[in-house]
Amino acid sequence: MTLKSGIFVIKSHEVGSRIDKFVLNHCKSLNFFSVQKLLRTGQIRVDGHRAKGFLRLELGNKVRIPHFHVSNKKIINKASSALSEKIINEQILYKDDDMMAINKPSGVSVQGGTKVI
Repeated sequence: MTLKSGIFVIKSHEVGSRIDKFVLNHCKSLNFFSVQKLLRTGQIRVDGHRAKGFLRLELGNKVRIPHFHVSNKKIINKASSALSEKIINEQILYKDDDMMAINKPSGVSVQGGTKVI
């Protein structure tokens, strides 16, 4: 889903809000990390200037939020370790004492991390 950019004028009840919190309240489909990236890359602007995350909004400020793409990807639950081991063993191309070559399918991570199989 792609949304068009928008310009929001700060009203009296929004004065003093931080820019990141303001964007989160107006763009429910964005998460905190996405907003921080938009701020860091200078895509969110206040009165034509790049905004920093700590900026406090003032009455009449014009906030420009760019168009963005929201992915509909679903987080995949971790597979059982027995099944994962079986799948990996089927993909081994070469193995000796020093190295192993695996035919890694697309989408399977190489390194661990949060929300990674």
